Amino acid sequence: MADSGYDSDEWEESGPSSSSSNEPKMKMDTVETVSMPIIARPGLQKIPTSLEILNLVSNGPTLNLYRCEPAKNKYVGIRSDKLCTWSKYLLQISVFNSVANFDGSYSGVPVRLPDFKTKDIQFIRRQNDLEKKDENGSVVDTSSVFVINGKTDTLFFKKKCQDKVTKNDIAFYLGKKFLSYTGNIPPQFTIVCIPFINGKLCMDNAIRTPNFHVFSKRQDTSGRPNKRRKKSREIATLDTNISESEIVLRQLEMEYAQEKHQNRKFEVTFGTIKRRIPTLPNGPVKMTLEYITRHTQVRMDVVDL
Repeated sequence: MADSGYDSDEWEESGPSSSSSNEPKMKMDTVETVSMPIIARPGLQKIPTSLEILNLVSNGPTLNLYRCEPAKNKYVGIRSDKLCTWSKYLLQISVFNSVANFDGSYSGVPVRLPDFKTKDIQFIRRQNDLEKKDENGSVVDTSSVFVINGKTDTLFFKKKCQDKVTKNDIAFYLGKKFLSYTGNIPPQFTIVCIPFINGKLCMDNAIRTPNFHVFSKRQDTSGRPNKRRKKSREIATLDTNISESEIVLRQLEMEYAQEKHQNRKFEVTFGTIKRRIPTLPNGPVKMTLEYITRHTQVRMDVVDL
């Protein structure tokens, strides 16, 4: 028996049904094919905040981005030594403080990652798999970016910018756009970085920035607290309402003049009829006119026709 040379494993490997020789190898995902993650609030809370965010305004415990204020070459950026060690990684921005659903779960609220201000960065922008639409039914851009040759520990983003063709925002969105997802509490954002290694997104090694807000501008930047702030939009609305009211008033005045003229002619005619009733012969016509005009007061200064 020992010399027979029989070996089941050896026989199976040499036979035509060998799984090791015929089984197709699974293709690894690439940055173009890997499924895009949608990270909800509980998942964001578990990611370490070791990704530094640059050039924001510190307001006590919170960080604020005022996108309508001049950048003065201090653009919002992120920095970490790990960005140099990862050859490929995913960058995405999300609303951090989304409110709970009725069932107690949380919905991930992805936001479009702003365009880079840093030059010579090779990247691939991808839309999240979950399609999101606004109140008008238009598809919302919630795309993230795969950086494929960062070679730098610091990246900067455009602060406020519009696409020249579509006129869409390609920088940071204002927080008020996402109030419905946070229960009217000022939305907090966070930028997440996930390394892409061997065809997989390594969530265990992900890092993110501290939470920050995005506002239009500060209300006290003028340095003149007594200066009257112009509310151009409200003033323009009031001017329009006043102009429309004046047009309606003139129309009503014209209608009133016409009605007043017709009423005057009616009073004169009616008064004349009432004065001439006594001169009519007795009969049904006279009785009818007396009955119709018995309780009617006619002006005393009517002119006799």
